[in-house]
Amino acid sequence: MNGTLFCIGVGPGDPELLTRKAVRLLERCPVWAAPKTSGGRSVALSIAAQAVNPGARRMLPLSFPMTRDPEKQDESYRRAAEALCACLAGGQDAALLTLGDVSIYSTAGHVLARVEQRGFPVEICAGVPSFSAAAAALHLPLTQRREPLLVLPADHPDLAALLHFPGTKVLLKAGSRLPELKALLKKAGLLEKTHAVLDCGMPTQRLWHSAADLPDALGYFLTLIVPEGQG
Repeated sequence: MNGTLFCIGVGPGDPELLTRKAVRLLERCPVWAAPKTSGGRSVALSIAAQAVNPGARRMLPLSFPMTRDPEKQDESYRRAAEALCACLAGGQDAALLTLGDVSIYSTAGHVLARVEQRGFPVEICAGVPSFSAAAAALHLPLTQRREPLLVLPADHPDLAALLHFPGTKVLLKAGSRLPELKALLKKAGLLEKTHAVLDCGMPTQRLWHSAADLPDALGYFLTLIVPEGQG
């Protein structure tokens, strides 16, 4: 019998934010697969390993190059799916680990679709998204009553216009283009009202209640929250 691929959201950084279901599935799976950086590090794997002892489990590192080239992206998804399918065809269950939640801007979504197309069973385990954990760290409600909530990648091409839409705006992975984002927020009159969390849930976590206080150079995992009624 074929194994099952379990796509598991491990949350933004704090291992205590893994769900009980995620822990149970990690304990079940003999294979853990996770994206690795060019230096061989895996943030998702390090989070999971703090909640469940990896023991003798097989670790399957997956490489997803930081590129906008769709052909290179598709090739990396194909290679990852092939590696996982080889495990599943041997009858082993595999856990594909992803930061935050699998359904929100996750590379895992591209991989699991290819695995499922090949006829292997796939299950998804929801995780705590980074912006929910960031709002909790800031003691900040994301949205209330009938207010909308916009969750956006920080490199969205229409970001300048979307900042003026009603509701709270969440900008994900903002660290790579922070100077440009600060300029947009300042022009929109939102800079001092915007909150920020760097490395949410990790030992390196930092909080700001005004984006005007942010240095221009920060790490990749920076989340900006622009409250309702400010733009």
